[in-house]
Amino acid sequence: MEDRILIVDDEEIICLILAQRLFKEGYICATANDGKEAVNQFYKQNFSLVISDMKMPGMGGMELLKAIKAANPKMMVIMVTAFPEIDMAVEAMRLGAYDFLIKPVDLDLLVFSVKRPWRRKDWKRRFRPTTSIWRV
Repeated sequence: MEDRILIVDDEEIICLILAQRLFKEGYICATANDGKEAVNQFYKQNFSLVISDMKMPGMGGMELLKAIKAANPKMMVIMVTAFPEIDMAVEAMRLGAYDFLIKPVDLDLLVFSVKRPWRRKDWKRRFRPTTSIWRV
């Protein structure tokens, strides 16, 4: 699998734990400890998915989400927070977040959430109608 994931969290240990778990699933992971560093990496490398904490010093997760979506509207972004608020989750999803997870992150749920976009793309590719059955 060649899918690259960018993990962004101001707590380095969180980045390492998530990256280690996703590496076991076959993903290549890069980490960033703040939004500005994440934006720099995002423009320098090709990522398939971004996982970002919401609350970080400087550029927070919501600003990072906006920057990523402005650069690539199709980019899948999973937001993570230790401070769950319904308004925050709704706003993140409205801005294009693919999923919203609560800390401490259940690593199995994270893996499920990360794999879901690829399963969905594969399903669409396998079951796309090749011809119309309704001809007049």
